[in-house]
Order: sequence, then structure tokens, then C-alpha cells
Amino acid sequence: PMFNAFWQQNKLIEMRRSEKNEQYIRYGDFRADPVKNALGTPSGKIEIYSRTLEKFGYKDCPAHPTWLAPDEWKGTADEKQLQLLTAHPAHRLHSQLNYAELRKKYAV
Repeated sequence: PMFNAFWQQNKLIEMRRSEKNEQYIRYGDFRADPVKNALGTPSGKIEIYSRTLEKFGYKDCPAHPTWLAPDEWKGTADEKQLQLLTAHPAHRLHSQLNYAELRKKYAV
């Protein structure tokens, strides 16, 4: 529906199940033909190391994947600050991959 109608009705909209969406493969075109469907990186491939990031020289953004200690961490808050920690589902990132069947199975 149009947004105004949706907002006025104040009802849940159930999204239709889509066979096409269930068959989705991330980077599927690239995987099928990496030459024809190059990615938007200098090499056209998935890059684990970035010369571009290396040239920037950022201390908090290295040119390769690595763990960096966060600025805020459990135990670093001042006495009167609240630090909220919550559980995070292992099988999805925020709302991505949060379709109904998976949501039912891995609800927090």
C-alpha cells in the first residue's frame, strides 16, 4: 500500500514468500563468471587486503581484516554511566536474513 494508507491502517503487513528470494546467492553473478561480472574493487575480485586502505595509513582501519579493541568496552564506563549489553543472534546481521522461518527458529 501507499505509505499514508499503511500508516493509517496501523496493521502488520505480511510479506509474501518468494521462491526467487529463497534461491538468492550473494555475489551469484560474480561466482558464475568472475571475469564478466567483476566486483567494484581494483582487482575486480573479493579483496582481503586493500592497497587503498594501506595508503590512507589509518591506525583504526588497517588494510587487512583484524580485531581492534573497541573504544568503549565492558568495565570502561564511568560510575554513573549505563552500558547496555544485549544478546545477538548468531545467524543474522541486524535485520538481514531475518525472514519469518529463520526468525521463528532463532528468536532471541
